[in-house]
Amino acid sequence: MAISLIIPGRIIYIPQADLTEVSGSPTNVFSIDVNFLHNTLRTLMTLEANDIYENTHEHVAPFVLGQITLFRVLKIVGDWVVEFEDTGTPYAVQILGGNTNIDEKAVINNVSVRSFNSAGGQQISTGTSGLTPTEALALLQAVNLMESDQFYDVSTGLLHYYAKGTTVDLITPKNVAGAVGLVDVTIIQP
Repeated sequence: MAISLIIPGRIIYIPQADLTEVSGSPTNVFSIDVNFLHNTLRTLMTLEANDIYENTHEHVAPFVLGQITLFRVLKIVGDWVVEFEDTGTPYAVQILGGNTNIDEKAVINNVSVRSFNSAGGQQISTGTSGLTPTEALALLQAVNLMESDQFYDVSTGLLHYYAKGTTVDLITPKNVAGAVGLVDVTIIQP
């Protein structure tokens, strides 16, 4: 059975088969994409047999405000409710890809609805921080170096950067001594 509209109860029925499995037993977590649901509902509302029904939802596509792309919004309207298939085994559904009121309009049964709404939600294609993976690793290494224990080995003339509280080198030890003695590594401000 596919997503369907049950008119007498004003129910948007979503079978478990139309959800994407995120993790199986024992947690049983599934997800549904807001845009997929919007397109499915729009298709159901345009079918000839459904011409007499009012809208089930309102939709705002993602849009750019300044330099930020804001999430899409899907609002279930009126008396319509959303019922996820009760299979007899509890499971959770994550609503992804936009802001919705589905958690408020969900029929209470063995299905837990997780909505990740955000007033300032924005879509960032490179990850949650906006950094590329290379930039994120470089930032992490810089933080680790700033917090590291520095140790100068007189016998070898090497400066070590140890991970805090260990003797594990974070980077290759640096040679700060020459044949004559210590190399001047003083930083002079202009």
